[in-house]
Amino acid sequence: MTRCPATTIGRRDCPLCGCRDVQILREFPGDDRAAGSWTLVECCSCSMVYLHQRVNYELQSEHFDWAESFRAESRRRDGEHPVNRALTRGLYWLRRAYGLQDGDKTVALVRRHQKQGRLCDFGCGNGRLLVRAARYFSVTGVDISAQMAASAKRKLPSAEIVVSPVTEAPLPPDSFDAITMQSYLEHEQDPLIALGAARGALRPGGVVVLKTPNYQSWNRRWRGWKWCGFRFPDHCNYFVPQTLRLALELAGFEVLRGALRDTLPTSDNMYFAARKPCDAPRAEIAPPRRIAV
Repeated sequence: MTRCPATTIGRRDCPLCGCRDVQILREFPGDDRAAGSWTLVECCSCSMVYLHQRVNYELQSEHFDWAESFRAESRRRDGEHPVNRALTRGLYWLRRAYGLQDGDKTVALVRRHQKQGRLCDFGCGNGRLLVRAARYFSVTGVDISAQMAASAKRKLPSAEIVVSPVTEAPLPPDSFDAITMQSYLEHEQDPLIALGAARGALRPGGVVVLKTPNYQSWNRRWRGWKWCGFRFPDHCNYFVPQTLRLALELAGFEVLRGALRDTLPTSDNMYFAARKPCDAPRAEIAPPRRIAV
């Protein structure tokens, strides 16, 4: 049995179906933040692919800061693939020059189903998506990182920015018309609890829109274990369209029909939208749920 990194607190069961029977896909060496290695597994019951080790919220915030991890990963890719990275940066600045910034597609997908009202961004980071959404919605953000939350607050001084794990955030029930999860759910150790929190915070008929890496992408198959989506332990869930749909349905959402381009395997990312049923009973106010360690 592979030794768990010193900064983990044991193994995860399947985050969707709870099954403990897994197939080990690969073990990845740890870095200077953790001893041991990271183990990627596939559930033998529902085929969900996920990181076997569990990292609690305090350790995520203190030892595995997403912003620093992102910068370190960018430096690594710059060294290994300088030409590809230069092309990627050129495309990024071209998109910015034409006003196509990160968050535009997510906000557009929200507005396909919900034109206005209150919007909450789970895992809001530095507030980039909130800035786009604030053109149409009254916005709130939630992020586990105080540093990222402070950056979001500087961009949107009038917005409420909550520093908390999403699964513990004190959000009033039945209060939002839309919730976004852009590049968040792949980081969440308990994705069904996070989706349940979204369902509780949404008004009946409200929509949730998600963007997450697509493990089924052609680029992942071509790049193999060098795929850009592998980042441990930051990315602990690896969804395909079928497992993301299953997660939403298990959380009590009605998955909405999307455009074919939202889940094409030609992209490393996929987008899903779902609605809280209009006849859903009103959510009850419950104390924040903490994961036992």
